[in-house]
Amino acid sequence: NDLIILAVIWRAAHEQRWTDVASTAALAAALQPSAERYLEATQQGASFIDQINAAWPHAKPLWAEIAPDTVPTHAAAVGFATARHNIGLADTLDAYANAFIGTLTSAAIRLSIIGQTDAQRIAAACLPALLAKAAAAETATLDDLGSATWASDLASLQHETQQTRLFRS
Repeated sequence: NDLIILAVIWRAAHEQRWTDVASTAALAAALQPSAERYLEATQQGASFIDQINAAWPHAKPLWAEIAPDTVPTHAAAVGFATARHNIGLADTLDAYANAFIGTLTSAAIRLSIIGQTDAQRIAAACLPALLAKAAAAETATLDDLGSATWASDLASLQHETQQTRLFRS
């Protein structure tokens, strides 16, 4: 879903359809399956937008000008920022998909589940599927959103009540 949200927002921002950017960003936030996932996704998005604004303050409009009441998820923020900086959608989707698997393998390394070499092997094995998903997202619409990650969603709900945690979500 993140790749689709990113692509929909990228296209809307590229075409300066600011109402669509804001409404899609609100939908992306609402799609988070738990309070912790919502917090994580929106904190990452807000931090990303803050960094982009600090480094490139001349790029207008700023997020706060188009969606002042919506905190973007990370995917929404990346789609908006890359469109405003004329970074191609295909390149953005490929990079985002690669960063996703990098984040997951990094977590597995920190938990000592796998080592660095195995992480690279996993990333390499996942690359064809990730690039295919990124390519499919290029033309995807909000009608293509969908998820069947019940175990992950339920685990995120259970994680919220744990006393000791290694990760935020």
